Amino acid sequence: GMMQMAGAVLTALCLLGFLDVHFEMGASWRPTPEALEGHELVRTGMFRFARHPMYAVFIWFAVALYLGTTNWILVGMWLTMVFVTVLRIPREEQIMEHIFGDEYTAYRRRVS
Repeated sequence: GMMQMAGAVLTALCLLGFLDVHFEMGASWRPTPEALEGHELVRTGMFRFARHPMYAVFIWFAVALYLGTTNWILVGMWLTMVFVTVLRIPREEQIMEHIFGDEYTAYRRRVS
């Protein structure tokens, strides 16, 4: 029905967002928070609007998952994974502040 179609469309948008985040981060993307040699502060793509756009995509995917399946068990399992992943944000913020200092502080003030 219409709800499943909305879920499918939102899933496609989430996939595009996920790909955009990885494309914009390029070589800076890592599965765990860490400082890299030659690390650059990404401010393009979705990073213009959100400091952690991948996590926003993950949360929107929970909505898509519900719309597409109406299965609260799947949504609950996904949100549990998202919650555990989002716990990395303080460490990521600490690394970014350490590497970029005032540049990151200004970016953080400008972008939610």
